[in-house]
Amino acid sequence: MPLQSGEEIVDSSLSLVELTARIGNVIHTSPAIQNVWVVAELSDASLHGGHFYADLIQKDDAGRTLARMRATIWRSYYNALSTRYFKERGESLRNGIKVKVKGSANHHNQYGLSFNITDLDPTYVDEGDILRRRMEILKALQTAGIADANKQVPVNPDMQRIAIISAEGAAGLGDFVNQLSFNPDGFRFTYHIFNSPMQGERAAAGVIDALGRIAAESDRWDCVVIIRGGGATADMNCFDDYELAKHVCLFELPVIVGIGHERDNCVLDYIANTRCKTPTAVAEFLVNHQREAWQKAVGIVTQITRETSLRLEGENRRLAQISTFVPSLSRNILEKETIRLKSVQTTIPMLVAGATGREKARLEAMQGQLPAAAAAVVTRGKEKLRSIFGIVDVLKPENTLKRGYSITRVDGKALRDASAAMPGAELKTELANGTITSTVS
Repeated sequence: MPLQSGEEIVDSSLSLVELTARIGNVIHTSPAIQNVWVVAELSDASLHGGHFYADLIQKDDAGRTLARMRATIWRSYYNALSTRYFKERGESLRNGIKVKVKGSANHHNQYGLSFNITDLDPTYVDEGDILRRRMEILKALQTAGIADANKQVPVNPDMQRIAIISAEGAAGLGDFVNQLSFNPDGFRFTYHIFNSPMQGERAAAGVIDALGRIAAESDRWDCVVIIRGGGATADMNCFDDYELAKHVCLFELPVIVGIGHERDNCVLDYIANTRCKTPTAVAEFLVNHQREAWQKAVGIVTQITRETSLRLEGENRRLAQISTFVPSLSRNILEKETIRLKSVQTTIPMLVAGATGREKARLEAMQGQLPAAAAAVVTRGKEKLRSIFGIVDVLKPENTLKRGYSITRVDGKALRDASAAMPGAELKTELANGTITSTVS
């Protein structure tokens, strides 16, 4: 709008400091963004001079960042909040975790918008994120074809040797051991505790290490039990771990889990050989399994006893029936054998006479053939002797020498190897006509 005559020009623009100051006033005086609880994921976290700095971010299901804001926990709050969080969760504030924090929006002239955190809820768990992560792990195990591998491991009917993975001194472990040791049936179990952290960021690696120690002596155990008592839902997150789940899937012994309460779930519940709702329930399962094995054994023994008794009764009846036939059978056999012997008695003289006649004729025929056969043997012997004498004559030393061969001797012994003739040795070479004496040089 053009200026009118006499109007004064007024500059209504703001300096940057004035603008940021106005923004700060609006933020600081708005109750809707002061002392509010916010759920977000930590990113770019760092600690400087006792102050905690990070970015609060929110992502969509595809992982794209929808919002980001700088956040600060001043040193006056950080020690108490971080200690409380670690005590509850077993881990420190770090990148990638979702947190529920309380604080106020703040605006600084130089550093812009930020969120000052004054409190946090260490028990907060994003159920949606947990479920998504759990489903991702289960899907990866199914894609690898190992999700049901441990479920297919055969279970020993007599599971008495138990390898326990748990934290020593834990209440859940104590309940399990008491239930197992003082079972009403008096069954005896052998067990050993493979100690491992059961919450926090070290738990998954600890359980994997315990599985490795058990695998090294797997012939000592019938099954593996992984137990942990109840607690905060966040405490169970450590069991939603792909590497841990893979080790359980591929383990050579059946794995039985009892983690938390009935309402608690983790990946191990879906891929272990057997899932029980609590550590006590695992002990009850083992006792019941032993009871079933015992009852089955008793049933087999009872059946064997009954079958044996019935078989003995049947055999006794059969023997009684056979005993009534034995006398008549004996008489019939004796009569048949008597008739056969009489028949043989009449046949023997005729057989002997026939055999004697045949042998006599054969002997008479041989008597006529003996002179010619003997003469032929003598003739063959003479021919063989003449042949041998001819070979001996050819091989005589003097005849061999006449064919151009010679014999060389050292110390009276025939020389067969040139290495036996040492320098200076005297050689005597015998020819067909005469002997030559020489010295080795």
